[in-house]
Parts: sequence; structure tokens; C-alpha cells
Amino acid sequence: MFWLGEILSGIGFLLVFATLFKRLNLNKRQWFLCGSLLIGGLAIIAYGIIPPEEWDLSRHYELLAEMEQGGMKYVFEKSKYAHLPIINIFYALIAITGKYHLLPAITVVISYIFLIYIINDTVMLYGMDSFFVASAVLFNFAFCPYLHIVSGIRNALAFAFCAWIFYIDLMEKTNKMLVVCLYVCSIFIHPASIIIVGIRFVLPILRKRKWLNIILVIWSILADAVVKALKIVPISFLNDIGYKLYDYIHNQVFSGYKILFVKLLFSVSVFVLIEFYKKELNEKKMIRYIEGIESIILIIIGSFNVVFIADRLFFFWAFAAIPVLALIYKTCKGRVRVFFMIEVWCVVTLLYVHQLLYFSKDLL
Repeated sequence: MFWLGEILSGIGFLLVFATLFKRLNLNKRQWFLCGSLLIGGLAIIAYGIIPPEEWDLSRHYELLAEMEQGGMKYVFEKSKYAHLPIINIFYALIAITGKYHLLPAITVVISYIFLIYIINDTVMLYGMDSFFVASAVLFNFAFCPYLHIVSGIRNALAFAFCAWIFYIDLMEKTNKMLVVCLYVCSIFIHPASIIIVGIRFVLPILRKRKWLNIILVIWSILADAVVKALKIVPISFLNDIGYKLYDYIHNQVFSGYKILFVKLLFSVSVFVLIEFYKKELNEKKMIRYIEGIESIILIIIGSFNVVFIADRLFFFWAFAAIPVLALIYKTCKGRVRVFFMIEVWCVVTLLYVHQLLYFSKDLL
């Protein structure tokens, strides 16, 4: 099965790369076929991966085994994620089948369906060409590594889901009650999603009182106080957020990764371009959306004291930034566009090289 996944995803990637050098005029059905080949192949590869002990996926498999053996009582009372009902039920359904490798495979499919939705909608909105579609796909894989989706499961899935909700909430006419329910669901996939949800609901205040954005840039200075407050609150869900944030703050090994600063510099340059070109916009929905993305960038910059948070927020960025990149690509002209595309491809290439070096030590 693994070889089939490699062949299918290989064909999908060849089509993606081909569009970088030749502007292919593919219709919607042909794009759907290309996307299906790529996602199907990657899902099959995810199904066949045997994770090293260091990977989170190996611990997820252990939890699935415990769920299968312990039954419903274990699932709802003793499971590690009993306080996160959405992800807990997802895991329980996989455990019932006894096919644990479905966990990463299904996660890959769901995550990339959200990506296809956002890219397709952006193409329809701005009339983007095949070169942009290919660039958007490769941009996503650079900032949200495929193997992180396969191994981490919850983080990438929650932020991909959050990015889709964020998009339909601010860019489309969607029932507000439904949107609120979806945001709550994302939190019960991974508590870190509360950052995106919080930004969304304070966005109207941030738009009216711009000076409050300074809090986003310095928020991590206050992180220790937030941790102490969350750890003493008599609510297990909030306790979990507090302990997780504590782990992120004290993860000193990760804070040595210099590649994070490459991502930060790129996001700052995007922020500057957004500020420059958003003055030309007339669409209220797009203005709201890019202001939301700007707030996320400020949160990322403000994570200098909790860099693990910044890295995880780039999973959200990998999906949610695509419409903003389309806006910049469509609006800027001449040397600015050339410089921007060179910057994009330099950063994307560097991130792929980093992924190759980072994951090869585990898989080889």
C-alpha cells in the first residue's frame, strides 16, 4: 500500500510543480482529480508509516489501544482526552475499528480538504491562475509540514479547522450561531485553538482601539501569570490549558530552533505589505479578514517568550494566510511583486530543506 501512496502523491506533486513552469488551464474537475491524487496518496502514506518512538503518533497509538481495551467507561472517564469531547470521540471511533493507522490517514484527508476549500474559494474570488494554486499548495506544506500533521494529529488538525472557520466566518455569509459552535469544537480538538477564537471575538475591539494591539506584541511577558491563574482555576479544561502553556514556556530545547526566526521575518514582511496595500481595498469582508491575520501575526511576534506557541500558530498561518498572499500577489506590481515572489520561494525552499534535515534523522 505504501508504494501506491508514493505513486499517487508523486503524480499529484508532479502536476503541482508542472504548473509552476507552465500555466495550465485546468478546469474544476481536473483540479479536483489532481487534488484527489495528492491527498489520497498522502493519506495512504500516512496509513503505512510506522512511527519512531520519539513521535507523538506512537503515543497516540498507545492511547487508541487503551481505549479499545478499556471500552466506553475508559473512553469517557479515564482517557487522556476525556475533557476534550470532540477529539476524544474521534479517537474512540478509530479505536473501535482496531485500525489505528486510520488516525493519521483521516487527519491528513480532513486537513487538506480545508486547504482545498480555502484555495478554491480564493481562486474564484480573485481569478488567480494555476501558478498561484501551485504556490499556495507548496507554501502550505512548507509552513505546516506534512509529517507534523501525521505525527502531531491534534495541533495541525485543530488549526486547519480553525483556519477554515476563520475564513468562512469573515469572508462568507455564514450563520453566526453555527460559526460559534464550530469555534467551540476547535477548542475541544486542541485547547491552543483558543488563541484564534479569542482574537476573532476581540477583533471588533482591536479595530476600534488600535493601541490595544501592543498587548498582542508583549503578551508572552505575562504568560507566567496566566499559567498560575489557569492552574488554580477549578475547571479541568482550563487547568489543561495552563499546564500545556507551562510546558510550552519551559520547552527550552525547541527555543533553539533558528528556523523559527526565518518564519517570523517573513510574517513581518507580509504584515508590512498588508498595511501598505489594504488602503486600496473597498471590500469590508476582506479588510476584516486581513486585520484578523495581522492580529495573528502580532500574536506570533509577541510569542518571543513562548516560541513553541509561535511555531504552532504557523500551522494556522499555513492555511489562513493564502487569501492574503493572493491579495498581495494580485495588487503589487513591478519590482515589489518580483521581490515578494523571490522572498516567498527563498523561505519556502529553506523550510523544505529544514524539514528534510529535521525528519530524516527519525525516518532513515
